[in-house]
Amino acid sequence: TEIQGILCDGGIMKVTTVFHTNGTIACCFLAKSVPIQNIPCEASVLDPVYFYETGKLKSCTLSESIVIEGRKHKKGSKVSFDENGGLIKE
Repeated sequence: TEIQGILCDGGIMKVTTVFHTNGTIACCFLAKSVPIQNIPCEASVLDPVYFYETGKLKSCTLSESIVIEGRKHKKGSKVSFDENGGLIKE
């Protein structure tokens, strides 16, 4: 089901999509791996994608390797961002 431009999946396990009080998506499980705000996010029934109330990407698991802010991150890595889109270094 496409919600706010994101293809979310309830899947076999009937996982839920959660919303912020303002109606924007807080987290969902992707139906397929897609780039979200230029970040390649992986579809998974174990790792949801999280969003801020503004709709900006908060965290996801990478579907491919990528360089973010000069640092290489491998496929399968979890990445998190602050509300301005900056990488949170873990």
